[in-house]
Amino acid sequence: MNIFAYGSLSLPEVMLAVAGGRFSFLEGRVQGYAQLQWRDKERTAMIPFPDICTEGIVYLNVGKDVVKRLDAFFGESFNRLEVNVETGQDDWCEAEAYVLKLKEKKHLTANAWDEDDFRQKHLAKLLKTYSVDVP
Repeated sequence: MNIFAYGSLSLPEVMLAVAGGRFSFLEGRVQGYAQLQWRDKERTAMIPFPDICTEGIVYLNVGKDVVKRLDAFFGESFNRLEVNVETGQDDWCEAEAYVLKLKEKKHLTANAWDEDDFRQKHLAKLLKTYSVDVP
């Protein structure tokens, strides 16, 4: 299956730490969703929002064992939904994305995720916390 990742998981080093694998990927974006910062955390979430798009990465051919790890990483606050990802001019692919349940939107700010801020303040901690044994 293909997984659309945004925020920290769009960084291959984070995907490796959390999911335990390296994957081929394409850059892409999903229409109709906004990516917002989680309150008091380094996390981000994607929620339905008309006329907005979320930029990210489509990891290709992700196995079921990896999807189980990602399900655990996101937890009960998210649904894994099928989305159409624009991967280039007139190119699309299907993927699954983790979308915040609307009842959980109270945990979000109106701020967009900032990659540079994440790298400076949170990346090292996340890599240490979520690192899995990689064969």
